[in-house]
Amino acid sequence: MWPVQPALWTFLIGFASALVVVVNIEAYLAVAAQQLPLPVLLACVAALGQMCGKSIWYLAGAHPDRIPLVSRKVAKEKNQVRLKKWQIKAEGRPVATAGILLLSAFTGLPPFAVMSVVAGVVRVPWAVFWATGFVGRAARFWCILAASSQVLDWLSIGH
Repeated sequence: MWPVQPALWTFLIGFASALVVVVNIEAYLAVAAQQLPLPVLLACVAALGQMCGKSIWYLAGAHPDRIPLVSRKVAKEKNQVRLKKWQIKAEGRPVATAGILLLSAFTGLPPFAVMSVVAGVVRVPWAVFWATGFVGRAARFWCILAASSQVLDWLSIGH
């Protein structure tokens, strides 16, 4: 059985990293990969924490009037133009919209924090945002865990 404490820390760091730029879930996972078993579970717990945090950005985009920082950003003319373009692209293209969110969640390009706000603004369905975000983030984190494990295995071969 996987200990509760590492799972809780992984969730909390994932959540915090979704909101605060200086908290880096990828760095945490690279270290945790060597100390914790079950990388798929670790990736899923980190993704769950991230999606809970990114949901705050999604809701901020859906209700920008409630958060002054988001309201100011959304109100800027250049951002209005960009958001309108995203809205036009998203309308009637649910598969393309889901694909962009999935790509953003996995690669970080465009930044998933920004895409979380945009998804809220253009009213991407909650279930689509969550499903694509969770799958993309879990896959991203699993790749980081696998890569860091391989690198450390490779480094230990020479010693």
